[in-house]
Amino acid sequence: MSILRTYADKMLTEKPFKKISHLFNPPRVHGIIIRKRLDNLLDSSRTKPLVLVQGQAAQGKSTLVASYLNRCFPDNAVWLHLGKRESDHTNMFELLLHAICSRDSLMNINSVKEEISPSLATLGAGDEISRETEIITSLLIPREIPFAIVLDNLESLDDKASSHLLIQNIVQELLHRETSVQLIIISRLIPSMGISMLKVEHRSLLLKNDDLAFTLEETADFFINRPIHKIGNKKSDLFKWLENQTKDNGTIEKKELENQTIANETIEKIYKITNGWAGGLALIAESMERGVDISRLPHNLTAEALQYFSHEIYDLLPHHIKHFLIRVSLFDEIDTEIVETLCDTPKAGEILDYLEKRNLFIQRLTGKNNRIYYRFNTLFRNFLYKALTDNLSPDQLRQFRIRAARFFENRGETERSVPYYLDGGELAMASDMIKKCATDLLLKGALPNLRRWLEALPDSMVQNDPWLLFYLTMTRRIRGGKRNVDDFTRALEIFRQKGDTRGCMLCTAYLIEACVFVRKSSEKILVWIQNGEKLLAQNRGNPLFSWAQALLWQHIAFGYIAGEVDIQKGLSSCRNARLLAKKINNSEIELNASIIMAFGYVRSGNFPGAAKLLKALKNMTDEGRHPEYRALNQLVRIDLELKKGNFKTADYYLAESEADVEKFGLLFLYPGFIELKAMHSIYTGKFENAKRFAEHLSDFSILSGNTFYLAQSCHIKAMVNYHAALSTQELPSGFETARKESEKALQLFYEKKGEDAHMYKARQLYGMILFKSKKFVEAHREFQETLGYFAKASSDISWCETLSMTGLLCWEESMPGKAQEYILTAIKKFVTAGYQRFSLMATSDFLDFLILGLCFDTSDELFSPVLSLITDKLPGHASERIIYILSHPLVQKQPQWQNRLKQIYRYTLPKITINTLGQFSIMINSQPVNDDTWEGNKPKLLLKSIICHSSHHVPKEKLIEDIWPDATSKAGEKNFKINLHRIRKVLEPDVDKAAGYSYITLESGRVSLDPMLVTTDIEIFDQLLDQGYSHLARGDELLAISFFEQAVQLYKGDFLAEEPYESWIYSKRDHLTGRFLDLLMTMARIHEERDEPLKAIKYLKKAIENNPGYEEAYQNLMIVYADSGMLKPAKELYEQCRQTLYEELGVEPDAETKNIYNKILSLHPL
Repeated sequence: MSILRTYADKMLTEKPFKKISHLFNPPRVHGIIIRKRLDNLLDSSRTKPLVLVQGQAAQGKSTLVASYLNRCFPDNAVWLHLGKRESDHTNMFELLLHAICSRDSLMNINSVKEEISPSLATLGAGDEISRETEIITSLLIPREIPFAIVLDNLESLDDKASSHLLIQNIVQELLHRETSVQLIIISRLIPSMGISMLKVEHRSLLLKNDDLAFTLEETADFFINRPIHKIGNKKSDLFKWLENQTKDNGTIEKKELENQTIANETIEKIYKITNGWAGGLALIAESMERGVDISRLPHNLTAEALQYFSHEIYDLLPHHIKHFLIRVSLFDEIDTEIVETLCDTPKAGEILDYLEKRNLFIQRLTGKNNRIYYRFNTLFRNFLYKALTDNLSPDQLRQFRIRAARFFENRGETERSVPYYLDGGELAMASDMIKKCATDLLLKGALPNLRRWLEALPDSMVQNDPWLLFYLTMTRRIRGGKRNVDDFTRALEIFRQKGDTRGCMLCTAYLIEACVFVRKSSEKILVWIQNGEKLLAQNRGNPLFSWAQALLWQHIAFGYIAGEVDIQKGLSSCRNARLLAKKINNSEIELNASIIMAFGYVRSGNFPGAAKLLKALKNMTDEGRHPEYRALNQLVRIDLELKKGNFKTADYYLAESEADVEKFGLLFLYPGFIELKAMHSIYTGKFENAKRFAEHLSDFSILSGNTFYLAQSCHIKAMVNYHAALSTQELPSGFETARKESEKALQLFYEKKGEDAHMYKARQLYGMILFKSKKFVEAHREFQETLGYFAKASSDISWCETLSMTGLLCWEESMPGKAQEYILTAIKKFVTAGYQRFSLMATSDFLDFLILGLCFDTSDELFSPVLSLITDKLPGHASERIIYILSHPLVQKQPQWQNRLKQIYRYTLPKITINTLGQFSIMINSQPVNDDTWEGNKPKLLLKSIICHSSHHVPKEKLIEDIWPDATSKAGEKNFKINLHRIRKVLEPDVDKAAGYSYITLESGRVSLDPMLVTTDIEIFDQLLDQGYSHLARGDELLAISFFEQAVQLYKGDFLAEEPYESWIYSKRDHLTGRFLDLLMTMARIHEERDEPLKAIKYLKKAIENNPGYEEAYQNLMIVYADSGMLKPAKELYEQCRQTLYEELGVEPDAETKNIYNKILSLHPL
C-alpha cells in the first residue's frame, strides 16, 4: 500500500495531529484590536472550504486571519508566505507539500517526496500542474479534522505565474467536494484566476477592501486600546498630541487623558483622513510618536501614502540603520545570519524585532529548525530596494550580489545562490551551481527555474558544456521534438570527447527515447540502442554507474519495443533493467521497466504474461501519483483488451485514459491513444468515428511537423474502408478506396522511416485488400515479405495473423494442402499463445480461419478452446460462415470435412427449452414460440409424445400408436413424416440444406431431441431430485435442501396438464406427481427434524394442495401442529381430511389418522 493511501486512511481515524514543525506557523501579532464584526463573519464561515481576503497594503489582512486561526484552528493550520519563487508551480507545490506534512507525525516528508517525485526514469512527463493538484488534494480531501491553509501575499506571484493554475485547480477540487479543509487566500489584488470562479454560493467567503476597512467605532477602539510606548519616563509624542487636541476641545478631563480617551471629533477627523485604512491608522500613531509634523498629512490617506511615510520614518533613522535596511531589501527573506554576515550592522536582530513588534510592515516567521526570519511588506521593500539602487553604484551592487551568492553557496543553499551569481555577472560560478543542483531540480520537476537559469547563460557556454546542454534539453524533454534529438546528439558527442561515461549513458538513454517519440525509423533507433549496449558491456559491474546503467537498460527496452525493433530483445532488456533496479532499490526504474515489459507482452501476443504483469502493476499505478504511468498502463490495457476482443472493457479504459491524456497534457501518448480509439471504433462498426480519429492524426501531423502521423492516418482510413466494405457488401468501390489510402500510407512510411514495423503492418493490410480484390499474386508477395519481417522482429501475433491470411488466400486459390498447412500452424500458435482475435483481420475472415482450423484439426486438442471462442465471442456470425464454407467446392469433395463442419454448426445454433410441468411452452434463446406458428395440434402432440417417452431414441412406431392409433401402417407413416417436418419448421424455421435439421433427428427409425440443443423441464426436475437425494444420503443436508428447493420451484403443475384425456400421458404424469409428493414429504421431514415447524407446515400444506386425498400428509401435518401447540388448526385439519375423503372417495379416515386425532384430544380435551 502506498504511503499516501496509508496516510489518508489514518487521517480518517487518528486524533488531531500535533505540530512537529514551526516552519509554517501563523505570524506573531501584537496589540490586536478585537473587531467583532469581522471575527463573527469568519467564525460563521469556518466550514466553508474557501476564504479570500483581498485588500490594499497594510489593511490588517494578516493580523485578522492570524487571530482567526488562533481561535478556530489551534495547531491545525499552516501559513505559507509566498514570494516570487513560488510563481513557479513546482516551488509552490513543494511548499504546499512541506506545509501539509509538517502538521502530522504520521507523514515523513522525505518518504512522501521519494514516492511522489517524478523520476528521470519516467517515460515522459505530462501536465505537472494537474498531477500536483491530484497529489495535494489526495492529502487534503480525506481529512475529517478541521485544517486551514493560508496563502499569504498572493499578489507577489508573477501575473502569468504557473502557480495561479495550480491554486485554481486546488480551489476547484475543494469547492466541489466534501472536505473539512479551509483554504484562506490573502492578497492585495483580486487573484488572476477570476473572482467569478471563487464565488460559489454557500461554499466560500469573500472579504474585500471595504469589508476590511475600520469603521468609525473600530477606529475609536484602535486609538483607545493602542499601547502607549514611552521613551524613558516621558510620554510619547502621540500622547502629547492627543493631549493637546483634547485641551483645545475642552471636553475631556485630565483623568480621561491619562486613560488615552480621545474626543469624538478627533476620531472622526482621523477616520475621514484614513477612510478606515489600518495602515494609515498605524502610520499616524507611529508618526506622532516620532514627532513627524502631522499638519503635512495628506487629506486622503491611502496605501499610496506609504511612500510618504516611508520617507518620513526612514529619514529619521540613524545612518547605520538606513545602511542595514536598504541592504536587506535585496533578499526575499532575512535571517540573523544573513544580517550579521552581509549587512555589517550591530544589533540588527533587535532592530528587526522592534519593527515587527511595532507592526511596521515586517513579519517575523519561523523556518526550518526553528530558524527565525523576516519578510518586509512588498511596498516597503520596494521603497528600500529603490534606495539601495540609488545609494550603490552598479559595480557596488554587483559585488554585493556576488557576496550574497557566495554566502548562500557556503551555507549549502546552492539553488538560492544561482540567481545572485547570474545577476552579479559571475556566469562561470552560476554554471557550476546550476550543474550541482540541476539533477535535484529535474527530480522534483522544477523545470521552469532550471530552464530560466540556463537560458540566462550565453548560448555558446551552454552549447559547449555537455551537462548544461543535457539539462536544458531535459527541460523540454517531451515537447522538444526533433530539436531534442539534435541536442542530445551534440551533448553525447562532447561527453565522448571528454570521456564522461555517466554523461554518455544518460544522453544515449534519452536519445533513444527522443527517437521513439519523434518516430524515427527502426534502423536509426537500433543504431543508438547498439551504442547503449556497447556502453553497458564496457562498464558491466561498475558500481559507480549502477543507476545510469539501469536507466539505460530501461530505455534500450523502450526502444526495442516501442520502436518495434525487436520485441524479444526488448523483453530481455526489461528483465535486466528490473533486476538492476531492484538491486539498487530504485522503484521508479523497476516500475517503468515493468510497464514497458507489459507493453512488449501485448505487442508480441503474450496476453497471459501481460495480464499477470498488469495485475501486479495495478497497486503501483492506481494511486494518482504518476498519471503518465497510469495513462501508459491504461493504453497497454486497451491494446490488450482490443486484441482479446473485450470491447466493453477496452471502452472503459479508453474513457479513463482520455481523461488522463487531456487532463495532464500527455502529448507523447496522444497519437497512440487516437490510434487505439480508431481501432476500437472499427471493431465496433463505428466507421465514421474512426474516420474522424484518422483526421485528428492528420492534424497532429501538421502541428508536429511529423509526416509519420499522416502515414498512420492514411493507414487507419484504409482499415476503415476495408472493414466498411466487408460490412456493407459495397466491395469493389470500398476496396478500391482502401487500396488508394493504403498505398498513400506505404509511400509515406517508406519516405519517413524506411523498413520498420509500421510499414510492414501497412503492407499486411495492403495484402488483405489485394486478397479481397482478387489480386492473389500481389497479395501472396505482400504476405510472404511481412511474414519474414514479423518473424525476425519477434512480433508473434502479427506473424500469426499474416500466416492465417496466407492460409485463407491458398483456400480461395483452391490449394487445400497449402491452406491446411498454413492454417493449422497458425491456429496451433493462436491457441497455445492464448490469443483472442487479430488486429487487422475482418470478422468474416477471422471466423473462416477458426472454422477451417477446426475442420482441418483431427486431434480434437483445439476443439474446445476454438469452439468456445466462436460461440462466446462471435455467435451471431458463425452459423452463416459455416454454411458458406460447407458450400465451398473443396468441402463438397471431403465427407469428413462436411461432418466436422456440421458438428461445429450445431454448437452455433440457439438453445431450446421445453416446459411441460404446468403450461406447455417452448423457448428458443429465452424467447417463447408463438402458438400461431404451429400448423394444427398434431405436430404439438407428436412433440409431447416424444418427450413423454424420454426424448431419446423413441421408436417411431410408438409415436404413431400414441397419436394415430386407428390409422393404417401406411397412413400412420405418412402422418408421422408430415408432422415431424412441421415440428422441425417450428423449431428451426431457417434451416440450410447444406447443414440439415439439427434439433430433431431420425436415425434407424428412432426419433431423438438433440440433448445439446434441447432441454426439457422434466429432465432438469429429475436431475435436481437425483442430486438432492445423493447429497442427503451423504449427510450434506443443506446442499440437498438447495437442490430440492429448485425442484419445487420448477414443478409448476402436473405434467402436460392441458392434455387430461391422452392415456399415453398417464403413466409419466403419475410418476412425476409421485416424485413431487415424495419430495414435499421429504422436505417437510427435513425441516421438522431441524426444528423448523413453519417450513415443514408449508411443504405439508403444499402436498395436500396437490393431492387433497393424500392421508399421510394430513397425519404428519396434524402431528406438527400439535407439537407446535397449534391445537385448533390440528383439530380443524382432521375435520377437513374427514370431509374431503368422504366427498371425494366416500370413505372415512383410516385408523391411524383417527388414532392421531384421538391422541391429540386426550392430551388436549375440548
